[in-house]
Parts: sequence; structure tokens; C-alpha cells
Amino acid sequence: MKLHATVRILDSQTEAVFEDKQGRSAQVESANEETNSFDSFVRVIKQGAAILKIPPEEVVKNLAEIRVSIPAVADTIVKNMTGARIGLIVTEKDEAAFLSEPADPSAVFNTLVPHEMVVSVNEEIDDRGQQVVAPDRDEIRDKVRYLLEYGAGALVVGFRNSGLNPVNEKTVKGFIESDYPRHYLGAVPVFISSDFAGRQDDLGRMNSCLHNVYCWAGVDDTLSKMETYLRERKFVGAFLITHGNGSLVPRAGVTPLKTSDETASHD
Repeated sequence: MKLHATVRILDSQTEAVFEDKQGRSAQVESANEETNSFDSFVRVIKQGAAILKIPPEEVVKNLAEIRVSIPAVADTIVKNMTGARIGLIVTEKDEAAFLSEPADPSAVFNTLVPHEMVVSVNEEIDDRGQQVVAPDRDEIRDKVRYLLEYGAGALVVGFRNSGLNPVNEKTVKGFIESDYPRHYLGAVPVFISSDFAGRQDDLGRMNSCLHNVYCWAGVDDTLSKMETYLRERKFVGAFLITHGNGSLVPRAGVTPLKTSDETASHD
């Protein structure tokens, strides 16, 4: 018996459908109450197993594919302001663009990144996308050390005109990951704005990047718990996550804002 499952975790309830090749199905709707998304995920698997009259472990082991939709997770992180403490590295003299009220009303830099967590460095990409000034490794090292000492849980590099040419952002990311490899105790993830959107306007690109990074750890932690639960019960099928536009991606391909229709409006 091979099963296919779809699980959708909303703010107030979790929905699940389990189907086999013969067209038999079990549908579950469960109120979320005060539980977290992982608990809701486990609960509907157990409820589906009860309807199918087989043990939950057998349901998991026989899943050829499970599709998970988690629109509530990123929404809750943004609503409750429980995301990552971001350290932001910008182009020299650009701090004001991120610390004052931005022209774009959808940008919320002031709430996502505290003033003391924004630093600037000397670098330049001109309006034609040509590199004028390359980042200095010693300056980057000093600024990163400051951000880590102030508790950064994630680092974002967002330079002016990087939508035209991301070379300086990529260089800085390389510097940081060389100084703080992932196995190094206390290493934090590094993100660059040019990886999140092809937009050339700096504020729009940074808005998308910061919102994604802010939600990243929470979304990934939820998906990690789900996948671990499945693998520990001999699941060998496909674990796929549904983006708000309906596309399916493996966990490694998830973009946090795209998991939710509501927060995807920032992308």
C-alpha cells in the first residue's frame, strides 16, 4: 500500500488528506488550539491513521510522497516579531536609507533590524554595474565581529546596485564564511540581497531579503522537525513543500516568504 498525503497548516486549523492508489482517502480537519505547527502536523497524521485503521508508523512508512503547506508559520513570526536578530551590512553612508522612514511603505527595516545592528563598509558598484571599490577584508572582519558581539543570529549583506552586479556582496559573503565556517562554534548564516530578487531597486530588493531572513530560522526549524519525525519512522518518500503560488520544492529550495500568500506580498 502506497499513500500520498497533503497537509496544510493554517492559522486556526490543520487540514490533511491521505490517498492510496485505489482512490480510497481519509480527510482530517483539526483545530490548532494553542499547539505549534509541528504538533499540528503530528496530530493529523495520527488522526488520519485512525481513520485508515492502521498504526501511524505504518502510515508514515507507506507514504510515497507528502506535500506540506505551512502558510501560518511565517505569518506568525512576522506578526509576533519573533524572527532572527539580523546584522545588516550596507554600503558606506547608506545607513540613513535603512534607519529613517523609507519611501517604500512596504519596507519595515526599522522593525526588522535594530539601529545598532546596521553597519556600513566602503565599497562601490556604479550605476552601470561596474565595480569601482572592492570590499576590504580587514574592514569586513571588524564590522562582522561587532555584529556578532551584539548578538546577530544571521548576517545580511545588502549593497547599493548589487542588483546590477553582485560581485561585492559575494566577496563579502566569502570573507565571512572563510573566517567563520559553518562548523565553527557560533557561526551564523550569511545571506546576500541579490540572491532573493532580481529587482534592481535597492529598497525593494532589501525588503524582500530582510523579510525572508527574518523568518528563515523559524520556517526551517519547523520543516526540520517534520522531516526528522518522518525519517525516524522509516519514511523514504518525497518530502515536498508548497509555495504560495502552488509550486512544489524540496526543503532545501524553500523561500520562507513564498510559503505564505500573506507574507509573499513583501517579495
